[in-house]
Amino acid sequence: MHLSQTIEKLFMKYSLLLAVLLPMTAIAQAPAGDDMPDMGQIFLEQFDTDKDGKVTLAEFRQPRDEKFAMMDGDKDGAVSADEAQAFSRMMMQRMQQMMQMQRKAQQMQQIPRQ
Repeated sequence: MHLSQTIEKLFMKYSLLLAVLLPMTAIAQAPAGDDMPDMGQIFLEQFDTDKDGKVTLAEFRQPRDEKFAMMDGDKDGAVSADEAQAFSRMMMQRMQQMMQMQRKAQQMQQIPRQ
């Protein structure tokens, strides 16, 4: 497999993972007893950058383009294996932090209020 294919798979993996995890953090932060949040609304809040009530292809692609820019540490317009590996480590750390925040939010919801 070529490096470009590996990088593309990393993009897809982490883009999809973030698309799943970001709404989960909103769900975890919803007050106890409330109805489930509107996933369509969460999607719009995440991707509708110009707030016109629609998500264009450019708006949908923007996070991926931003991730490429984040991965390209030396800003040479290409992502090396080392840069992809560093990005992967950073994303794993972020996911762990998000999961810890989700667990804390769940624990807070379980504490009886007086």
